[in-house]
Amino acid sequence: MTPNVAEQTPGTPAKRGRGRPRKTPLPDPAESEPASQPSAVTPETITAKRGRGRPRKNPLPEPALPEPAQQPVEAPPKLPSLDHDSSNEKPPHKRWKEGKYTKEEKEYQRVMWQALKANMLDVREQSIKVLEAVKRPLEEADLEGIIALEITDAELERQWDESPENEALSSSGYLRPMAAWKICLRKFRCSPLAIITPLRKLVYEQTPSNSPFYPLHVSPVWGQTFWAQLSILLTHPVWMGDAAVLAMFLQFAVICRTDDRRVWETPTQIACPVFDRLRAALRNAEDGPLPVPVRDMLRTAMQETTEAGYLHTPYSRLLRTLGGLIDAEEGESTSPTVSQGLEVYAVQMRDLRKVVEAIDAVGPEGYVDHVPTQMTYENYMACRITNDIPRGRDQIVRLFRREWIYQQKAIADRVAEMGQ
Repeated sequence: MTPNVAEQTPGTPAKRGRGRPRKTPLPDPAESEPASQPSAVTPETITAKRGRGRPRKNPLPEPALPEPAQQPVEAPPKLPSLDHDSSNEKPPHKRWKEGKYTKEEKEYQRVMWQALKANMLDVREQSIKVLEAVKRPLEEADLEGIIALEITDAELERQWDESPENEALSSSGYLRPMAAWKICLRKFRCSPLAIITPLRKLVYEQTPSNSPFYPLHVSPVWGQTFWAQLSILLTHPVWMGDAAVLAMFLQFAVICRTDDRRVWETPTQIACPVFDRLRAALRNAEDGPLPVPVRDMLRTAMQETTEAGYLHTPYSRLLRTLGGLIDAEEGESTSPTVSQGLEVYAVQMRDLRKVVEAIDAVGPEGYVDHVPTQMTYENYMACRITNDIPRGRDQIVRLFRREWIYQQKAIADRVAEMGQ
C-alpha cells in the first residue's frame, strides 16, 4: 500500500518525512552502474556488517595458530620489605586494647577459648574456696601480729605528720595504694611496706627521666603506676604468700640491671640444690666484689646441679629466665646502695615489669611455665567477693601510719645493733 503524498506547492520547501532519517541514504539511480556490468568483489572490499543488538557474549574462536615455545618463568626471590619492621609491631596485649588481631590470632583465640571454657568455672570455684578458707578476709581487729600496734613516739609522730607519704595519702592519690594493701594483707599477711623496705634490702627508686629537671632519686612516695604494677604482681600464686621470695626476685632484677657485684644474700628458707650451690659460691667470694655477675654464677650452679643428677626447681628456672631478660646498664650505675644506714637494692618500675615478663615468658617446652599474671589478677579480683580492708581514705591512712612508724623504728634499731 502506497502512502498518500500531498501535492507540493511551488516555492515551498520540501516536507520532511515522518520518522527518523535513514542511516544509509538510498543510492542515486543516475550514478548506479548497469546491472549487466558485474562489480569486482575482492576479499579486501568485503566489510563485515555490524550485527544488531548486543555483542556476542562468547566471541568467535580465533584461528588456530602455532603457540610459541614457553620458557618456565622463575619467580623472583622474596626480599624483606623495607617499610615493614616486625620489631615495631605492637605486642598482642596492646593490640588487644585496640581490637586489632590477625586472622591467625583470631582463630587461635577461638580454639583456646573452647579449651579454657570448660575449666575456668572450676578454677573460679576453687579460687573462691581457697580465698574463703586459707586466705580469709581480714578485719582491723585481726591485724594484730600483721600490722604493728600503735607506737607512742613523739618524734616519729612529728616526722609522719610532715612526711610526703602522709601528704600523698591525704590527697586523691590513695586509691591505688589502697588496692595494693588489700591484696597484700590477704595474700601475704603483711603490708607492702614490709616487702619493699630497707629491712629486706629494698627501696623504691623513681624511673629515670630524660629531663634534667627530674633527677633520679630514691623517693618515699611510690608512683601510681608502680602501685598498680605491684598489685598485679602480688596476686600471682608463684610466691606462695612468702614476702621473702618476692623480695629475692626483686633484688635479683636490680642486681642484673645494675650489674651489682656485691655478695648477694639469698633467703635460706628456699630448699633447692641450685640455691645451695649458689650460696656456697657466694660465701667463697667473702666480701666481694664478685669476679663475675651473679646471673653467671646462677647458670654455673644450675649446670652443676644438672650434672649431679638433680632437677631444677620452679624458682631456679624462673630466676634464670628473669636474668636472661634483663640487660645490664651501660657504664657505672647511679642507683643508691645504702639507705638509712642499711645496704639496699633500689627497685624501679621497670624491674617490676621484668619480673612480670619472666612469669609470662614461654618456657623451653614451647609453653608458659606459669599462669599469666594478668589472668591471675583478674581471677583474684573476680573471686575475692568481699570488700577487704582497708576501706576508704581514713582507714588506709591509719594503717599506713602504723606500719610506717613501725618500719622507721625497726630500721633505727637494726642500725643500732650493727653499730655495736
